[in-house]
Amino acid sequence: MDIRKRKNAGGDGDGGAGGASVNIGDEPDSFGGRIGSPRRIFLFCLAFRVVNALLIQTYFNPDEHWQSLEVAHRTIFG
Repeated sequence: MDIRKRKNAGGDGDGGAGGASVNIGDEPDSFGGRIGSPRRIFLFCLAFRVVNALLIQTYFNPDEHWQSLEVAHRTIFG
């Protein structure tokens, strides 16, 4: 993918690169190279989720779901 530099607003219009285009995909530190494939992203997210689930020491109180409904029920039915 060719991306060309923007022309300078007050300059001679060459954008400081002499009119050359920059090919982002060939750079080793390009954005696309650091992200990786969708499979790699999925495996990273899956591994993060598993580690997170095993290391977090907390609990889930399902009563929080019903508390808002109790207030609504009391408002409607008295």
